[in-house]
Amino acid sequence: MELTIEQVLQQGIAAHKERKLEEAERLYRAILQSQPLHPDANHNLGLIAVTFNKADAALPLFKTALEANPKIEQFWLSYIDALIKEQQFENAKQVFEQAKTQGVAAEKLNVLETKLTPTAQVNEPKLDVQNKSLSFSQKRKKLSEQKNRKKKATKQNLKANNSSQQQLTSLLEHYQNGRFSDAEKLAISITHEFPSHQLGWKVLGAVYGQTGRNSEAVDANQTAVALSPQDAEAHSNLGNTLKELGRLDEAEVSYTKAIALKPNLAEAHSNLGNTLKELGRLDEASASYSQAIALKPDYALAHNNLGNTLKELGRLDEAEASYTKAIALKADFAESHSNLGVTLKELGRLEESEASLRQAIALKADFAEAHSNLGNTLKELGRLDEAEASYTKAIALKADFAESHSNLGATLKELGRLEESEASLRQAIALKADFAEAHCNLGVTLKELGRLEESEASLRQAIKFKPEYAIARMNLNDVASAAVPAWHLSMMNDEVRNNAYFEAIKLAVNDGSFVLDIGTGSGLLSMMAAASGAAEVITCETSTTIAGIAKKIINSNGYEKNISVINKKSTELVVGKDLPQTADLIISEVLSAEFVGEGVRSTILDAKTRLLKKNGTMIPQSGSIRISLLGNNPEIFDSVTVAGVNGFDLSEFNSISRNKFNLNLKEKPILLSNPEDAFSINFYNENRIANEEKTIQLRANRNGLCLGLIQWLKVQLFKDIEYENSPGENSSHWPTPLYIFDEPVVVKIGDVLEIRAFLGEDRVWFYHLT
Repeated sequence: MELTIEQVLQQGIAAHKERKLEEAERLYRAILQSQPLHPDANHNLGLIAVTFNKADAALPLFKTALEANPKIEQFWLSYIDALIKEQQFENAKQVFEQAKTQGVAAEKLNVLETKLTPTAQVNEPKLDVQNKSLSFSQKRKKLSEQKNRKKKATKQNLKANNSSQQQLTSLLEHYQNGRFSDAEKLAISITHEFPSHQLGWKVLGAVYGQTGRNSEAVDANQTAVALSPQDAEAHSNLGNTLKELGRLDEAEVSYTKAIALKPNLAEAHSNLGNTLKELGRLDEASASYSQAIALKPDYALAHNNLGNTLKELGRLDEAEASYTKAIALKADFAESHSNLGVTLKELGRLEESEASLRQAIALKADFAEAHSNLGNTLKELGRLDEAEASYTKAIALKADFAESHSNLGATLKELGRLEESEASLRQAIALKADFAEAHCNLGVTLKELGRLEESEASLRQAIKFKPEYAIARMNLNDVASAAVPAWHLSMMNDEVRNNAYFEAIKLAVNDGSFVLDIGTGSGLLSMMAAASGAAEVITCETSTTIAGIAKKIINSNGYEKNISVINKKSTELVVGKDLPQTADLIISEVLSAEFVGEGVRSTILDAKTRLLKKNGTMIPQSGSIRISLLGNNPEIFDSVTVAGVNGFDLSEFNSISRNKFNLNLKEKPILLSNPEDAFSINFYNENRIANEEKTIQLRANRNGLCLGLIQWLKVQLFKDIEYENSPGENSSHWPTPLYIFDEPVVVKIGDVLEIRAFLGEDRVWFYHLT
């Protein structure tokens, strides 16, 4: 099978790399027989000529290659180097200037620039003819001595110069071939031997930068700038090092100086753009990138970085165009494919985003950021298992990738794997303590795990690190609502309830009483007990948040010596450990609008059994759940049912509506029967909690449309002190429970409706028996 030109070229290159130069030359010349202007064959044949110190033979080959394809950077460098070797310095300078306009990398041209000046000639010393008293023979002898000294000095200077040039050539070869250790040793030697030779410092700074020793690089680059203040590339190199050290303002100054000295230095414009972007001056950064591109239209990296800036400015369509241009210039530019994928995701074009990110990974399999970005897109597409796999791959490639740990945690949360989610998010925070998004995601996960105090702490951390983080603030409000429901505020402001409790406490507390307050809340009832003469009050609270605030309130009111707050449930308290003794008086207010609902029965039974002295007292002592038939009025009807709206009958919607509502009524409701105690609870007599179910007959005492039942509570706090939140009688903080019948009932005075009532440990329910 006949080989193609490309196949022959590849065979020649392979032979060339293996130092089989005769074979390589034969293959390159075979190509030139059919394609005399083939750029790669000409160039590579020239390289072989240079290897055998035949730079003169290489020159026409390099020139042909360059004319055939002037976009190949190496062709320029090889041609200039060969011209210098042949001491064609003027021609070399002309080609050098052309190379700069073609955008050849400045750092590579800098290496050749040092060779453009031929070996300096030593000036002849002036003859000393001032002593006219010397004889002719003496003058002749003097002249001879001067000539000998001149020759000796010239020889010594030339030797020094030649030695320096040879060292510089070796230095540049070491650096260009990535032999940084060798380059460093030689650069240090040169800077010691020739401290005023700028190139030694320049290369030393570059080596330090390449090997991550930026502080040392700054010193070397500053020396290079001091030695040659008009060297634009030296200023640019110094800017690069300063930027790496985070000294952005100084880096900006260096880049600006480089540009002032050499306005067409595209790399300096681009690097200035990078610095301005990090300084948050995005519009200026965009302008710098645009200038770099104007000077060097095929500057793929500048197109990519411009895209990053435009994306950050929210100009997504323009960012897409910049990334697309970068990819057109450099098809294997994995970073641009990844950045394009991220932009397409933000534009909502998820399938295109996925394709771009997969292309980035195809080009660069170990590209952790692309795997992570792909995970983001797959998560958005709802393909959570695939997203998990992408994040896991990113972490495998880059174990300290905090963003991927956080995104994996968020994905695991959506998959319902909350413990794994928590672990991933905590790992993200361990890697990046100020990672606001990870703190927020952890807060949401902890909320779903029911750990509200921890959730609140995480969300507050997110807001601390990112005060403008609206999502964290919204989640914090949700958690705060769950941890500290809004009814706490209305309860604290319930004057009738507070006055009743205060009167009962004053009557129940004796001087020297030891009081246990169950459910601290704001600490109000504990402070009432201390103010009434209790010697010691211990109060317990399950919420860490509320317990902490209660301590502050108690301290600010001057009761810190009398009252101790314990962050525990009452059922976890132990006499002899948490309590010094059993209590003389137990105060609790864990009543819901239905009376039961907050664990009041089990809580008080446990406290009475374990924590109360024999013959001790309790507040409250007993209570009852009261009900009455509920009449119709517009406020209630519009809250619990629907009929005609805008001429349309919507009543069918009532069939799927719930039966129970808790309302804060503004108007006094219409009661169609006398109040009835549905259930009574005496905390002193209750030794076990049993379910109770009964039928209650309620007799109508007025005509009307009965919507259902209304329920409220009546509490005997202590002796004859009672509290009752009769509907419409006081502004109770408890909402009013309503149990709506499946169908309203028209009643007349004397009609009896049978109500089925159920009381469980922590629930109550009523419904109409039809």
